[in-house]
Amino acid sequence: MPYCPHCGTKLEDGQTCTCELAQAAAKQPPQAEQAPPQQATASTAPAAENPVSIVFKKFKRYITSYISNPTQAVRSVMAEEYDFTLPIVLFVVRLLVMGLAIYGLLNKICKVMFSYITTSFLRYGNSTALLTASLTASLPKCLIFGALIAIIGMLLFLAMLYALVKIQQGEASFSEIFKASAANGVPTSALLLLSFLFSFISPTPAMVLIGLAMLCWIISGVRTTQIVSPNNSTGTFALLYFVGVALVIVVGYLIIPALFRQAVGGITASYMGQSIALQDIFNKMSESFKSEFAEEGIRSMGDFFNMAMKQFFEEFSSELWSEIVSIVK
Repeated sequence: MPYCPHCGTKLEDGQTCTCELAQAAAKQPPQAEQAPPQQATASTAPAAENPVSIVFKKFKRYITSYISNPTQAVRSVMAEEYDFTLPIVLFVVRLLVMGLAIYGLLNKICKVMFSYITTSFLRYGNSTALLTASLTASLPKCLIFGALIAIIGMLLFLAMLYALVKIQQGEASFSEIFKASAANGVPTSALLLLSFLFSFISPTPAMVLIGLAMLCWIISGVRTTQIVSPNNSTGTFALLYFVGVALVIVVGYLIIPALFRQAVGGITASYMGQSIALQDIFNKMSESFKSEFAEEGIRSMGDFFNMAMKQFFEEFSSELWSEIVSIVK
């Protein structure tokens, strides 16, 4: 049974109380129900994801897709017309791991050489002075010149590939070729990274892996060329690719060793508070060799090579003939 909210009188169903407060309330116009006030909350929009995290996730997804289907993964990168994020990241990774591979190799060689030097010191020299000695590779120089080596190698390959595409009447642009080449460099970068990791064990596997990385770069280049170049199943295509790679190797041979020597020249030897870079020693040796070569009439490396080969064949022929004569007798 209902009650009057104002005076508490019991009411029948539908009955209105006759008290003054109930009558006054009945005369007021009905008010629309108002929604209960919402409590102020500290809810905020979700924060934007960190760009570095986005790039890392994209990189991780690409590596997974590349392992599953390399050709399809490279084509998916090329399909993103205005997005160069992933190719640039893969390109930078290639530069970094090249520098690390060179640093790891040189650093391990320095440790092996220093181990031999310390053995000699302990046997013949002053062991106290040995505490001041060190032989270290320069990480900044290795990274810089390693990156330059990777840049020059990739630019030479891109130029060759662009020329091949145009000869084959292809329509791929230079930016598309860059995307394909960068995206298809995963195996090469992986081998260079392994070279850096194995350099902590021994310089031999590090050097082998660097060599395998260069071989993998040539083999993977075939897939890159097939993706961007038409008529890639013809004998002409195979011949052009072979000639192009040979030219890249020849030009690289003329440029890259000088950059590698710069990285080697960054090795610093210290003893008794004095330090000297190998580059300074190389410069002094170079001047000494030049003066000696001038006395011998050697004006270029070609003359030196010819003289060395002539001397080798003369000695080899003499030894061979001596063996033949001794057997006959």
